[in-house]
Amino acid sequence: MTGAGATYPYGKDPQDANIRIAPTFPSREELEKACKVFVLCVKLASVEKLLEQA
Repeated sequence: MTGAGATYPYGKDPQDANIRIAPTFPSREELEKACKVFVLCVKLASVEKLLEQA
C-alpha cells in the first residue's frame, strides 16, 4: 500500500479520505498483515464516526 494521500499532489488529501492499494505482488505473510491493518483502520474509523454521533 502507498501512504495516505499518495494519489494527490504533494501528498495532500484535502478530505483525508483516500488510500491506494498498489498492484504489487507481496508475499502471503505481507498480504495477511496488510489486511489485518486495513481492517483495524476501518474499525477505528467506524468507532470514531459512531462516537461523533453520540
